[in-house]
Amino acid sequence: MKNYHNLLNTALALLFIFFTSCEKEESFLSTVNPNQVTTETFFNTVTDATNAVNAVYAPLQSGNMYHNSYFSMFDVGIEMKPNSNMPGSWHISTFSFISTDETITKVWRGLYQIITRANYAIANIEKMEKLETSVKNRLLGEAHFLRGWAYFELAFHWGRVPLVLDVPETSDETNIPRSENELMIYEQAINDLLFAKDNLPVSYAATDVGRATKGAAIGYLGKINLYMASPGVNLKSNGYQEAESYLNQLINSGEFAYDLMDNYIDNFTWFFENNEESLFEVQYTNVGGNTGYWGDHDNAGVAEGTNRARTFGYLTWFNAYMNPAYISRFADEDPRLRYTAYGPPTPAHPEPMKIYNDVEYNRTDWCARKYERYDYIPASQENGDSPINFRVLRFADVLLMYAEALIEQDKVSEAIPFINRVRQRPTVNLPELPLTLSKEEARTALRNERLWEFGLEQIRMKDAIRWGADFAENEFDISGIEAFDFNTHRYFPIPQQEIDYNLAIDDSDQNPGY
Repeated sequence: MKNYHNLLNTALALLFIFFTSCEKEESFLSTVNPNQVTTETFFNTVTDATNAVNAVYAPLQSGNMYHNSYFSMFDVGIEMKPNSNMPGSWHISTFSFISTDETITKVWRGLYQIITRANYAIANIEKMEKLETSVKNRLLGEAHFLRGWAYFELAFHWGRVPLVLDVPETSDETNIPRSENELMIYEQAINDLLFAKDNLPVSYAATDVGRATKGAAIGYLGKINLYMASPGVNLKSNGYQEAESYLNQLINSGEFAYDLMDNYIDNFTWFFENNEESLFEVQYTNVGGNTGYWGDHDNAGVAEGTNRARTFGYLTWFNAYMNPAYISRFADEDPRLRYTAYGPPTPAHPEPMKIYNDVEYNRTDWCARKYERYDYIPASQENGDSPINFRVLRFADVLLMYAEALIEQDKVSEAIPFINRVRQRPTVNLPELPLTLSKEEARTALRNERLWEFGLEQIRMKDAIRWGADFAENEFDISGIEAFDFNTHRYFPIPQQEIDYNLAIDDSDQNPGY
């Protein structure tokens, strides 16, 4: 499943037909081109249906999402500080962005691209009478999973957003108001993921590795319920119980074989992708297509690499460096610090860190190491099309979310072993936490463990906000981000482009503070 785009030419051509159908034209030429791909001629074979679903995955790889914008929006701030040549991330990290912010607009656009393509695939695959039932349901499950994932992101970061579930037939039908409430969006995400859970396989043959699985759907059902129960969201009173139930299936049911990788760093290179710790990854490769593109990365002629390694690489673009306040929160003895970032010698690690060909890291500050390739190739070969997959959901996250759900239900002694399991991965091997911790001590230990475990994985900002105003204000203060105000920055602004072009939304629909 590495190469989405080689399968997308026909599917994307068909999507073009959909978009042009939304133009405000009253009439079209009636002459029919027998060679033109249409809905009637396209959705006839399993290949057609598969290509349509592949098109739903493709925006994940694009410049709107994991090729550029998504990691810039969520890693630069608490964990990283931008250099002066990265103004987009400077606005994000200082919370000085407005509704015209380019990065926020791109991520919004990428999420709705996923939703639009999922809607198109679902509507047409459902009509395919000759498609074998198990294949049909599996493809529909993938589309529902991706749509549910996108709506979860939109609900958490923007709150009430337009709920689009159908393919519009006229331009007027593209004008959809914000949902009546935020809960509607979460419920839609849950419904999509429940469908995915019931129709996706536990695993795939090698040629399809990377597609959404039953385990990924269950993992996100657990995550959504945990978020909805968290004080910064507070939309589901039994969310912790629901989260416990779903996440327990991944840990204790025997149906799944997820486990932690012995070597922590193996989660962030291209040597051990789609491994036993991974529930869902955005697939990348540097094989095929033209390299070096900066833009959307969403067409068949462009190599499917991510710009992550070059963007934060200190020997390439060096657009951001590690936030000293974040680095200072690690114990020197925690090996994850040096797996997350390159840094100078310290008392616990007096030997200089080295990169490719035994070259010593000679800076006094700290720079990103996760998802970098300096350990394996010369810096001169880093071209912006890194093949390293993004691990979107790891089993370590499942274990710590499960522990959190237990702690919040006063099951502290049951929760601690799952935190310890993460702490005692062979290459981390930190001391066990005692079972006798109080609830507040366990909660603090859990939140710190997530800080150390998931640095540069687009998680900490979300955690800080979902844990409520008091925690978030303190977290951003510790990080040196004094401009953060929970009442304003709990949500991102609705992009001005959406307000300008969606006739069902106007300036009065903007989130407070923008």
